[in-house]
Amino acid sequence: MGRALWYQIYDGCPTRENHMLKRPSISLIVAATAGLIAVQSCPAQESWTTYSTSNTPAFTENNTFYSVAFDRNRNVWVGNRPTTSGGTGTIYKFNGTEWVKVLDIAGGDKIWTIFVDSRNSVWVGTAGKGVYKYDGTRWVNFRSDVNKTDGVDSLGGDWVKHIGEDAAGNIWFACGPPTSPLTDDYSTPGVGGLTKLETSTSKFTKYLSDFNGSYVGGGNCALANNWVVAVAFDAAGNVWAGTKGSGVSKFNPTTKTWTTYTTDNGLSNNTVNPGGLHYAPSTGRMWAGTLNGASWTVDGSSWTSITEINTYRVWSIVSDWEGKVWLSAPDPATDPKGLVRYDANGTTQIGLWNNITGLVDNILRRIAIDDNTGKVWCATNSGITVLSGVLPPKPTTAVEKEIADSPETFEVAQNYPNPFNPQTTIEYALLKPQKILLTICNINGQLIRVLESGFRTAGRHVVRWDGRDQGGTAVSSGSYIYQLVTEDGRRLVKKALLLR
Repeated sequence: MGRALWYQIYDGCPTRENHMLKRPSISLIVAATAGLIAVQSCPAQESWTTYSTSNTPAFTENNTFYSVAFDRNRNVWVGNRPTTSGGTGTIYKFNGTEWVKVLDIAGGDKIWTIFVDSRNSVWVGTAGKGVYKYDGTRWVNFRSDVNKTDGVDSLGGDWVKHIGEDAAGNIWFACGPPTSPLTDDYSTPGVGGLTKLETSTSKFTKYLSDFNGSYVGGGNCALANNWVVAVAFDAAGNVWAGTKGSGVSKFNPTTKTWTTYTTDNGLSNNTVNPGGLHYAPSTGRMWAGTLNGASWTVDGSSWTSITEINTYRVWSIVSDWEGKVWLSAPDPATDPKGLVRYDANGTTQIGLWNNITGLVDNILRRIAIDDNTGKVWCATNSGITVLSGVLPPKPTTAVEKEIADSPETFEVAQNYPNPFNPQTTIEYALLKPQKILLTICNINGQLIRVLESGFRTAGRHVVRWDGRDQGGTAVSSGSYIYQLVTEDGRRLVKKALLLR
């Protein structure tokens, strides 16, 4: 059979915006000469599922959760906060049917963050015990050593509130000092900052603030300060670091330069909340959750805030496959807002859920979205709660079907939408784990953008191009070539059309 043509078909599926229509769920299956064209099922109507100590035997400690993430096998990983400061933090895994306790970290206190990298390794950031990594076989603990500031063999600090992966497959850790207030950053040399683990060499590199030359440990860069709580990466390859008290810093790894943005640039507050940075590829915006709501920027020079939530602390910001933005506002504790959904531009609130409308607890610290099912997972003070029926599952694509039909495939699908403006999605599949290079060139063969570079696992991968070049500048209308090259010398090339 020739390549199937796949299109997404909507017919009034009930969502948060139109669920009052009460239209029945439908599936449309259309046959054509080229084969099966589309299968699109409407989501079920809105519903909630809560996992807590009352109905989940594995949850033996408490219901206070700080983190949630998915691995490539569709398992859900969550981490809790112990009932006492400095107590035992616990990690659980859910396989879709059963919850199991995976690891207790004595003295690990809060499980601040859980991150799954492109190799399907699970990384856990703790409050005081550094980072734990699970590669599918065993756990390994990475710690700091304040007596070594060269960054060769240690983290910058043992308080790790966020973890991320750049396009080259390197792992970055947002590290903080062991104590507060912020002035304590100056008293302990070599603690905190950003740490990069280069996965190809297993080398650690610390980026420590010089505090304009006044930092006790000397520092080695112009990072705003060493109390780093969030890390994210934009499409141009820049590394963004959110700090406590000093705004957001951007690092250009090509030029090795740092730029810091504060309330003077329009950021709503200079304190970013743990894990509160998110890059939304659909709009090219970097979002920051702060003590005074959520702000966004494209290049950092100016920031715009969502004014209606500027009295709330925003912890978690994510965007779904439709491009819409979800955020949590768990503070102030006297009036937490709960779960909020906005359009892609953050201008219109299109959903609000609290403990009256289904969310188990308004103190919500972390959100994770499973685009394949449309489920929104929330880590709250009263358990893990899951929202279904609002976000439709991501439509099945040609690449997904071809992988299912022929697991031993090397494939690059036609980008969609095509023509596009301003963003398009490129999907590809690998037969085996290997290094790849995915680039955008103009029709003359000149390099426009490196979309992905580094080691990738076998299976399906999804990349979005926002129509910008390597420097972040929007390119003009026209035809562009995207090319995937693997380390074993295989190459596939296709054409995309941008119409502005």
